[in-house]
Amino acid sequence: MSQVLAYLDATIDGLTAKLEAEGKAPNPRKRFALAAMRLARRLCDPEVVTAWCGVATPFELLNAMGVPACYPEFIGGVLASAGLVVPTLEAAEQCGYSSDSCGYHRAALGVITSRLLPPPRLFLATSQPCSAGMYALESASRILGRSPFVLHVPTDRSEAATSYVTRQLGRLVLHVSAITGRRLAEADLAEAILASNRTRASLVEVFERCTDVPSPIRSTELKNLGIVLPLFFGTAEAETVAGAWLDELRLRAERPPKTGERLRLLWLQNRLQFKSKLIEDLETDYGAVIVADEFNDITWPPLDPENPLQSLAERILFHPYSGTAEVRIAHLLDLVRRYRVDGVINPCHFGCKQGTGSRGLIERGLRRAEVPVLNLEVDCIDSRNFSEGQVRTRLQAFVELLLQRRELSAEVLP
Repeated sequence: MSQVLAYLDATIDGLTAKLEAEGKAPNPRKRFALAAMRLARRLCDPEVVTAWCGVATPFELLNAMGVPACYPEFIGGVLASAGLVVPTLEAAEQCGYSSDSCGYHRAALGVITSRLLPPPRLFLATSQPCSAGMYALESASRILGRSPFVLHVPTDRSEAATSYVTRQLGRLVLHVSAITGRRLAEADLAEAILASNRTRASLVEVFERCTDVPSPIRSTELKNLGIVLPLFFGTAEAETVAGAWLDELRLRAERPPKTGERLRLLWLQNRLQFKSKLIEDLETDYGAVIVADEFNDITWPPLDPENPLQSLAERILFHPYSGTAEVRIAHLLDLVRRYRVDGVINPCHFGCKQGTGSRGLIERGLRRAEVPVLNLEVDCIDSRNFSEGQVRTRLQAFVELLLQRRELSAEVLP
C-alpha cells in the first residue's frame, strides 16, 4: 500500500504545483488528472466509507450521499498507470482467478485478496454493460463476507424497463442508507441533478467542437474522460473539469493550433492504461489523430429534477452498451459520420464481452458501411500480455492502408 500512496501523493503534489504555476488558465488535462488522483487517494483512506460499483451506476446518488465511489476498472487503470498493477494481477491469479479473464477485474480482486488497499464498504454491481464486472464485485463482496447490491439492467428501452430500473434505484438508495447511516436528502439530490445537467451541457459543446476538421484536440488529451468523469457526476468537480475543457476549446477556436492531421481515427472502448508512446507516435509519424472515443459522447437527454430516479433510469437504458450489439453499432456509425472518421481501432481487451466477445459483430456492422476496422488483441492494463513491436507494426500497416485509401478516393473525385 505504501507504494500506491507514495505514487498518488507525489502525483497530486506535482499536478497541484503545475496548475498553480499556470495561474488563471490551467491545463484542463492536468485538472482532470488531479481530480482522478484525488478520488483514488480518498478511496485509499480507511476512515472514508467508499463504494465499488458497476459501470451503469448513477453516481449522482452516491455523491449526493457523500460516498466516494468508483468502478473496479478505475482501480485497475490507476494501478496500471502507476506501474503497480502486476502484483495485484498475480495475487488474483494465485487465488485461482484465470489469467484469461479481464485484467481490470483481476486487478481489483487482487487488491481485495492481498489487502493492498482498504476495502470498500459497499459493492453495487450492475448487470449491464459488463456482466463480468458484476461477477467480480460479487466475488469481492463474498471474500469480505458482505452482501452486494445488484442492479439488473434490461436491454430494451420500454416504459416497463424504465419503471423496473427506477424501482431498483429506490432500493439502491435504501441499501446505501442502511449500511452507511446516511439519508439521501431531497435538496442534495436536486442539486446533484442540476449540477449533472450543467456538466452535461458543457460536454455536449466540448464533443461537438471536437468534430471540427482539423480536430482541435490531440490523440491523448481526452483519454478516459468519458469513462472517469461520470464518477464525479453531480459534483462541482465534474462541472469544473468539463468547463475547463470547454474554455480551452473555445480559445483554440480563436487561435487554431497547428496540426499535421492527415487521418481521423475513432478508438473503441478502453485506451491502453500503461505507459506507451504508440498513439503519440502514430500522430507524429503519420498525422493519424484519434479525434473521438466511443465513450466520449452524450447519449441521454437532460435529467429531470422533478423525477430524478426515473431520469437516471432512462440514462442507464440510453447507454449504447446497455442495449443490443445493433444499438452499439448504430451509435458507432453515428460517431463515424459526425467526426468524419477514416478508420476505427478496436482494442479487443482480453476477457471482455464488449471488446473480444463482440469484435465480429462490430467489425461486420462497420464494414457493411465501408468503415475500415482494425481489431487489436491487447490487454489494456497488463503489460505482460502486450507485444509493443507487434502492435506497432499492425497500427502502422493500418494507417498506411487508410492513407492509400484516402489518396485513391481523391483521385476519383471530379
